[in-house]
Amino acid sequence: MATSTDRSSSTAPGPRRPFEEILTLACRAPSVHNTQPWLWRLHGERLELWADLSRQLAQADPDSRDLVLSCGAALHHLQVAARGLGWRAVVDRLPDPRNPRRLASITLEPVIMAKEAVEEMQAIGSRQTDRRRFTSWPVPPERLETLARVGEQWGAAVVPIVDESARARLRALTRRADEVQSDDPAYQAELAAHLNDRSDGMSTRAVPVEHDAANRTFPAGALADDTRQLASADPEGILLICTEDDSVACRLRAGEAMSAVWLRATMDGFSVVPLSQALEVEETRQAVQGRLLEGRGFPQIILRVGWPPIAETPALTPSRRRSLDDVLVRAD
Repeated sequence: MATSTDRSSSTAPGPRRPFEEILTLACRAPSVHNTQPWLWRLHGERLELWADLSRQLAQADPDSRDLVLSCGAALHHLQVAARGLGWRAVVDRLPDPRNPRRLASITLEPVIMAKEAVEEMQAIGSRQTDRRRFTSWPVPPERLETLARVGEQWGAAVVPIVDESARARLRALTRRADEVQSDDPAYQAELAAHLNDRSDGMSTRAVPVEHDAANRTFPAGALADDTRQLASADPEGILLICTEDDSVACRLRAGEAMSAVWLRATMDGFSVVPLSQALEVEETRQAVQGRLLEGRGFPQIILRVGWPPIAETPALTPSRRRSLDDVLVRAD
């Protein structure tokens, strides 16, 4: 777990810290079911990340695993945005063990702006969740290994699933989780309420009309998909992000790793789709842990990686975002 460094430089007089600009980009982070479950508190020159439990999906995420993972993605986006604007985010994760809702405390230190940091920040604006089918081009294993190394720099293990028997088991477990959740009226009611056309939540415009085994069964999908790819072989890459234990700290790190992988994949021209379904059902999560990880580590999120369609396809509608006024509390 990272600890804070000497904060004397962060409180000394200096250039204005661009918290609003950084937070605007941080809040573009991916979140499971687009819950956007983060809350930021600004105390002078110190920023805090809190878990917004009012955004928790009680049926899909009863133990807040997806919620904390999503907050970790926002924390990583914040660090990327800060570097791209010429600042280093000094992060103290879980500064108060008695209050696990308080996920991180952040201060900013000026640094020399690097071209690579600007390019990674720009990937935030390009990143999307496109659930339409990938092209039939396979993802080379070495590209998956590169993405895995990027994610592992953030404190989680990223395991490429390349063995076909393991991939088949994962597909079967995803189908099993889909069956369990489809038969759960409370879960279906929660998902339908969240899949809406209000100011936040998931939109039907982001969900394909057609369903395949790799995607969750969503009600009322409205996004046109290219069904010509349906009969193609399974070309996608699969990455399983896991951690040494199932603590809040490890889940936060897994979210940071997910964000790091996703932004690098975006820069490399890939599409990424998160798969949380097999990990939302306890039966199938235990099976993933036992059969794919052989009991070594705790699975947190699965990522599908593939090449986006090159033919003309309708542009995606950007996912709806909570306003900065909704997620930022100024304490002084």
